[in-house]
Amino acid sequence: MNILLNGQDFPVPDGTTIAGLVALRRQSGHLRSPAYAVERNKNVVVRAQHESMRLEPGDQIEIVVMVGGG
Repeated sequence: MNILLNGQDFPVPDGTTIAGLVALRRQSGHLRSPAYAVERNKNVVVRAQHESMRLEPGDQIEIVVMVGGG
C-alpha cells in the first residue's frame, strides 16, 4: 500500500505500524536521530502508540527530527 511520507509517495507493506515505518527509515539510513516526532494525518502520535497504530492506505505521515545547536 502507499502512504504519503513527508510529502512524498512511499510504499509500505500492508499491516505496517508506525514503529515498523520508523524501523524501515532507520534501516535505510534516513532516520538516525533518536529525537524525532511522528504525525499521522495532522495528529501527533505519542510513542506509546507507535507499536499498535497500523498505517492505512493514503495516510499522511510526517516524521520530524529534532536538532540541537546554538
